Amino acid sequence: MKRAITCIFTGFAIFLLLLGTVSCTLDHKNDNTVYPADDFAIYFLADTPENNVYPLNDTDLSTLNLASTPWITLNDIDYYDFSTHYIYLKNAESNLKFDPKKSFVYPFVVVAGGERCYLGHVVHIASSSLALTPMIYYPGFLPADILEIRRNGLDGTIDARNDPRVIEALINSGKCRAGLSVTLNEVKIVERTVIDTLSYTFTVTNRENRTLWVPDPVKMGSYNFCYYTGGIYLKSATGQYISKNSYSILGSSSTILVWDRDWFTRLEAGQSMKRTMIETGFSPIFHGVYTCIFGYSGPQDIELSERRIGEEQIWLGTVAASKIVVQLEY
Repeated sequence: MKRAITCIFTGFAIFLLLLGTVSCTLDHKNDNTVYPADDFAIYFLADTPENNVYPLNDTDLSTLNLASTPWITLNDIDYYDFSTHYIYLKNAESNLKFDPKKSFVYPFVVVAGGERCYLGHVVHIASSSLALTPMIYYPGFLPADILEIRRNGLDGTIDARNDPRVIEALINSGKCRAGLSVTLNEVKIVERTVIDTLSYTFTVTNRENRTLWVPDPVKMGSYNFCYYTGGIYLKSATGQYISKNSYSILGSSSTILVWDRDWFTRLEAGQSMKRTMIETGFSPIFHGVYTCIFGYSGPQDIELSERRIGEEQIWLGTVAASKIVVQLEY
């Protein structure tokens, strides 16, 4: 187990180094290459138990009986965005439907380089159980050509999705994309009345070698932007979150609209966008140290035909900004 943990941490460190040095040269291939299934694949189990599938969390992967054919392979994938862990499929039909009458949960194993890397679960959104592994929800809210492998909800756990064998296989196949990085730069209190108002500044950087169209709060309006992102969150040193009125934005009389292409800004390869947001509706923020949490996102239900802008494309996903700790004064 210790070796596995060390392997994942080492691999992720290597991947971060790659992002900083060669990510801009990573292109997915548009050729007709046929890849061996075990270069990268997702397998269901051949004998999935109908009940009590979660105890598989502690099972040695080598003891699991995998299906004879994989569910998803490199040949089904256009590219994998590592900033969001979105798998973009060549054909939406690859995104198979599941029958909750049979099971709410389907365990799967991710294989890369011929090795079994990690266990995950496809989970029906009606399920009340929480997997301790990466998860794929069904039916999803994303377009049919996209699968999202989500991290489990436990803080402090190792992110198995960043297994170095998976990263290596996707890089070698040319299907690895670096996506976006988001940095939270500054958070401060700008007004105190019955409720408190914050400003926060963040920077979005395109880590790819292609142009991306990304959500721009200036164009969307602060109300719409915070509707999709949830705004910023503050957690005190004791672990308590500051309560706030959801999506209450200073000076906004907007209403949520159907998404608009005019909401997006063009970011060329390596280019960054810096924005400052004003958000109100916070309960009184007392003197102290706070961890600031922010996730950058936008509309997700944009079909492939609508995502294309000429030869370029609208980015989809959610990327957590780097957390910062600030001293706020009452």
